[in-house]
Amino acid sequence: MASKNTKRAVGYCRTSGEAQRDNTSIPSQQEAIEAWAERNGYTLIRHYTDEAKSGAKVAGRDGFQKLMRDAAGGKFDVAVVYQISRWGRDGTDIMESARTLGRDFGVDVIDTAGHFDTRDRTNPLARHIFAGLADQERLMILQRTIRGRIARAKAGLPWSGKPPVGRSYDKATGKWYVNEQGRQLAIILKRYAAGEAVVDLAREFPIPSFKGQLSGWIANGQLSGTYKVRFHSPDIGLDETVEVPAIPEIVTPAVWAKVRARADHNRTFNRTDATPKYLLSGFLYCSTCKKALTGQTDSGYTYYRHSRGAGCEKGGKADWSRVRAERLTETVLDYLYRFYLDEPAFNRAVTAALPSSEDRDAITKERDQAAKRLAKVQAKLSRLVNAVADGADSSILIREQDSIKADLSRYGGEVEKLTEQLATMPSAKEVGEAAALLRLHLVQQHKGKDWRKLPHEAVQGFLHHLFGDNPKRTGTGIFIRKDSKGTIHVAFKGQVAIPHQVAIVDGHGRVVSPAEAKEAQRLSRKLRETAGKPVRDNLLMDVPSRMARTTTSRLGPGNGPRRFCHGPEWAVGNRSGLTADAAGATIPV
Repeated sequence: MASKNTKRAVGYCRTSGEAQRDNTSIPSQQEAIEAWAERNGYTLIRHYTDEAKSGAKVAGRDGFQKLMRDAAGGKFDVAVVYQISRWGRDGTDIMESARTLGRDFGVDVIDTAGHFDTRDRTNPLARHIFAGLADQERLMILQRTIRGRIARAKAGLPWSGKPPVGRSYDKATGKWYVNEQGRQLAIILKRYAAGEAVVDLAREFPIPSFKGQLSGWIANGQLSGTYKVRFHSPDIGLDETVEVPAIPEIVTPAVWAKVRARADHNRTFNRTDATPKYLLSGFLYCSTCKKALTGQTDSGYTYYRHSRGAGCEKGGKADWSRVRAERLTETVLDYLYRFYLDEPAFNRAVTAALPSSEDRDAITKERDQAAKRLAKVQAKLSRLVNAVADGADSSILIREQDSIKADLSRYGGEVEKLTEQLATMPSAKEVGEAAALLRLHLVQQHKGKDWRKLPHEAVQGFLHHLFGDNPKRTGTGIFIRKDSKGTIHVAFKGQVAIPHQVAIVDGHGRVVSPAEAKEAQRLSRKLRETAGKPVRDNLLMDVPSRMARTTTSRLGPGNGPRRFCHGPEWAVGNRSGLTADAAGATIPV
């Protein structure tokens, strides 16, 4: 070690794989760093090491992260590495971390060969070059590694540390074979294909998380047919799928076909034998995180449960983790059946959904403005490149490159997004035709029917027609959230885009849509004129849940309003969205 000096240095050493870890790479790096410190008059305080760690990312490099924390605490003045490739393999990360140390903590980064030295403020180009070389070396190593794995897979040899499910490789014979796990899995799958209940199989076979494990094996295990491996690396532009020879099957293709058929049938959105109390399963999602809600029974009550509990909202916590299934189901299905089978309300919503010429003009204008900004940035880049080519200082281009790159990405993305939006914007005729066909089918199938008396598969068919065969894949469905006042809001995203919303207060099934809100205001004025006295007109979402009895009105077949009463809870179907005072008041007829 060097003698004590006011200039404090630390060393950083890293190896990236088994080959380096088995030799003297770490001691060699430490020796070179100590010699550099002694030659240059620095006191070497300590070494930070990361053994068998990739330099592509900072995550997982505990020694490097400890170095950064100590730098923030002012414990040293320079960080020394044997070669800059030991500091990292990603050129951008090398420059950014070195810039952070210098700008925020006054710490310089130096390599023992003298190629990378942030103390020299006059030579930023050299630092960029050597950082880029480290990045290039990383990509070359990555390419060699993946190509080696691909070659092994094509030769039928183990290509990673994780073998196929239920199979092992015998080094002595050079062959794959079905191991004990695979033989047990074959028995399970044959009985599963024959119709045996999963719960019975779970009792017999002591496998932790049996149902989840079985689902994972069926979905991803490649238990029959030719085994395939995908090699995907965006960094080097590689995406290749390889067939691996000589991997034995766990079950025959005939058994596998039966297993997949049963598994596909049992997916929530395809089941017709699912428990009816969860009619909306497969269609319900959290509006915030888009996580699917699942059915749950607790103390005799049924709920739709948010599996992430109270932590899905960014920057805070949601104040709900589940909602009563019966009330939500009744509200949603009453609303959907009434909305799609009621021609006036449906037509009003379709009209509101039609794209206007103003919408297209606004998007076109925004796209053109983004294109102009993009052209300006491209022109600026061209001027800088030409200036450097003519002999100008290259540091100008280096200094501006980050902001230019960010602007090109931002404005280019905006232009692409807005152009695609214009290209896919449907015409009024297309929306109208799609909506008319949808409603015609639903009327033919469901007009005059009470969904409560329909078979489970009929209601599921209705929902599938609205939201598609696989809502999870297409992004359609029923999305719910709960606000700070306890109001549960429900929004629909179907195959035909028609804007409408539902709000449920305290789970009591009260609903409101934009069309109904407008109708409520019109009927409120009509009732005031008819009755000659004021009538309180709250939208359903504003009605206090503590009301013991309420009186509502709606227009009947005749010219005047008719009267009917609801009990302590609201029944869905209030057309006007009007209420009168709860204390025994009625609306005159």
